[in-house]
Amino acid sequence: MRTAEIERNTAETQIAMSIELDGIGSFAGSTGIGFFDHMLDLLACHSGMDISIHVHGDLEVDTHHTIEDLSGRSYLVYDVAIPAERIGTFETEMLREFLYAVAVHGRMNLHVTTLYGTNAHHIVESVFKALGHALKQAVYIEGENSNILSTKGVL
Repeated sequence: MRTAEIERNTAETQIAMSIELDGIGSFAGSTGIGFFDHMLDLLACHSGMDISIHVHGDLEVDTHHTIEDLSGRSYLVYDVAIPAERIGTFETEMLREFLYAVAVHGRMNLHVTTLYGTNAHHIVESVFKALGHALKQAVYIEGENSNILSTKGVL
């Protein structure tokens, strides 16, 4: 199984997260932000990955910290207009910060664009569902010949 686990402890929060790429699409745990939990559940479902996260402390305070840049070619293109500042206790401006962290720490290029929409909840849902489908395609292994499609030999 292709899995990863990470823990992050700061003065504000303690976060433990695990992901199984070859899962069944399940989400377990809680961030303390109901809407964000709902989005992570959608991401797990649409990616086919199993995601587990446990947060103790104030996640909303901790997400405002600057995310350090890692080596690699990570990049985020973000063109999403969300017509509300909050969805429940979820600050919609944090969507970009979350996606930036996914791109940087996942060492990937991530392009996120919404073409239209007026309901903030549905706009954010569409981003997480699309991300789930993109990740599912990205980690899929085709048959016995799993050559890396890169002239460099690595991704």
